Amino acid sequence: MKDDRGAKYINVDTGTLHGLDKAIQLGLGSFNGVELISTPYIYNATRLFSKDQKGRIFLMMRHPIERAISTYYERASDPKTEADTGGLGIEEYAKSEYAENNWVTRFLSNSLSGELTPQHEAVAREFLKKKCLIGLLSEKGQSMERFQSYFGWSGESDKIDDCRERQLFLNWAGKNTHSRVEAGSLTYSLFEDHNVFDLRLYEYAKELFEAQSYFFEHQDSN
Repeated sequence: MKDDRGAKYINVDTGTLHGLDKAIQLGLGSFNGVELISTPYIYNATRLFSKDQKGRIFLMMRHPIERAISTYYERASDPKTEADTGGLGIEEYAKSEYAENNWVTRFLSNSLSGELTPQHEAVAREFLKKKCLIGLLSEKGQSMERFQSYFGWSGESDKIDDCRERQLFLNWAGKNTHSRVEAGSLTYSLFEDHNVFDLRLYEYAKELFEAQSYFFEHQDSN
């Protein structure tokens, strides 16, 4: 299918398990021209690929508390997802079971429910280290340059440069404006309590981001 800008896409929603199952049934991973598949369900998505048609993983990491706060405001402002916040203000939400809980650790360790342990954290760290090209939202310009270099995404023109500038720095997908929650406040601390594993994982991801710079510096020198 094509959108009104002429961009081609396949009409499946890989952001849900149902949609991902449909994509697997359609053989999405083997379609010619498919360069990017976005999904949080990494383990399920492996069924899209085969020994002859392999996938490579990259991800953009955001500070867990910034992500959790932004997620709250995004859901609270949308009638379709407002119920996910329990109709609560942000402080009450942060005290409740609705609050985001170690989202990245859960998906990378394939443990979407139940109590997390240091073993889950170890699995997530190992997954990041061995399977992922790391991007950081706080370094999104450099991260995008790495993605383009690694995957061979090419194309240079004023139109492409303008699109990249707008998408990365001005009007990116999912952008929402909201009140700032100050570090050290009760609300911020409550979100920290919910995301202890993700906070440590994020610090580890920053170390990997720095370590992976060697690959690109070495590549540029050749």
